[in-house]
Amino acid sequence: MAANIFAYAFAERGFKLYSVDVKYSNKTIITPYSFNETIKINSKQIKDLIGIDLSSNDVKKLLGKARYDFSNFTVKIPDYRKDIMHPVDVIEDIAIMYGFDNIKEEPLKSYTIGETSGLTEFIDKIREVITGLGYQEVMSPILNNKEASFAKMSIKDFGSVELEDIMSQSFSIIRPWLLPVVVEVLSKNKHIDYPQKIFEEGLVTVKKGDETFDYNKLALVSANNKADFTEAKQVLELIMKLLGLEYSLQEVEHGSFIPGRAGKVITNGKEIGIIGELHPSVLSNWQMEVPVAALELNLNELYNILEQ
Repeated sequence: MAANIFAYAFAERGFKLYSVDVKYSNKTIITPYSFNETIKINSKQIKDLIGIDLSSNDVKKLLGKARYDFSNFTVKIPDYRKDIMHPVDVIEDIAIMYGFDNIKEEPLKSYTIGETSGLTEFIDKIREVITGLGYQEVMSPILNNKEASFAKMSIKDFGSVELEDIMSQSFSIIRPWLLPVVVEVLSKNKHIDYPQKIFEEGLVTVKKGDETFDYNKLALVSANNKADFTEAKQVLELIMKLLGLEYSLQEVEHGSFIPGRAGKVITNGKEIGIIGELHPSVLSNWQMEVPVAALELNLNELYNILEQ
């Protein structure tokens, strides 16, 4: 793909292209490479999405401007494009070539007032509390990989959702929990003075059987020479006190944490998170040189408990 993009860019600037055979042990690839990918669209989809009636010739002319080949509503995707995943992507390009200003607006058929959801307001309050405790918020990609999410955390895959057509091994699954994400941030900032205290709030996706579930979670870590279970528990204690909830800790064996220094967080009979000190093997996997105390909470569960 990268070679194709460069090839087309050079060709546009007047360079002459020649093909090259790249020979691997089990295959030979000719580059620039022809993916020969096509996608079907129809006039009804175009009408439904952008509100205009276009003939086959009209569509062909518009898609030609965007460098597509078109025949009988079968669209050949340019070999330098890998962002076309659905007919909607092609129809969007039709609208762009047609001109958004040339598409007549539709009359307003309903009126609604937007407002922030209760869950979002709750999450924002939790984020504000954690920030007030001196933790710096980070934001990471929602995609991760099994090496970071499981192997480096010394646990088995507990339900990852894999991407079918990955572009990079680094982004091959949807992150199933947040703790590895913030630990990775620590590992990339070892050159910064300690203590380091960071947190992230965001969406995770877990596969259970044939179903997938999305959760809003919060993970925080504190890295310093004196980081321990008590430090993480003090943060948990404050959060639960502010929410007016009683909780208990149930000791748990978990590969990511030191035995005897890890626990499930239980409130109203539900498991809402995990807390503990990261195991030395995990610290070694991430090349960390100081202890790390960690906490991860399921904010959806917490919010649902408060709403009962």
